[in-house]
Amino acid sequence: MPGLTAPSDYSQDPPRHPSLLINAKAFIPFSLRSPIFPNAKYQLFLLCFSQEPFNAEPPRSALVASYVTPSDFFYKRNHGPIPIVEDINSRYSVFVSGLVERPKQLFMKDIWLDAPKYNVTATLQCAGNRRTAMSKTRTVKGVGWDVSAIGNAVWGGAKLSDVLELVGIPS
Repeated sequence: MPGLTAPSDYSQDPPRHPSLLINAKAFIPFSLRSPIFPNAKYQLFLLCFSQEPFNAEPPRSALVASYVTPSDFFYKRNHGPIPIVEDINSRYSVFVSGLVERPKQLFMKDIWLDAPKYNVTATLQCAGNRRTAMSKTRTVKGVGWDVSAIGNAVWGGAKLSDVLELVGIPS
């Protein structure tokens, strides 16, 4: 796909929180003296399950420190290298045809400029959350998540109905 490449050796993955740049399958200590926790005087641990692909969950205490999970402490679930996205404004598009009056190609910049942005606060949870506890009863394959493969975030973007209106489908 033009504009989308996946590095084969993980060397070009995006930067991660400093606490995540440690060996896999280990508890990773990090200080909470950060903009997120400015008055904290103790250490937490991030459980890192694998570096390649990168899979990690935050400590439980990081999840309850704020209603919205800081992005640095959102769980990370990957199945391979993180793709490098180049020039998202003009290279990525969707072509809508079929039951429309006039087929149209919409680029990301068209959606960003012509459709209103809405924010929704919602919780996202990995289907394998608590897999370690489940495996105590019956072995379950997959990443051995504890209880923190869950996060609350503010997600933003255009509504599908607004995007369809851009191509002539009335609401």
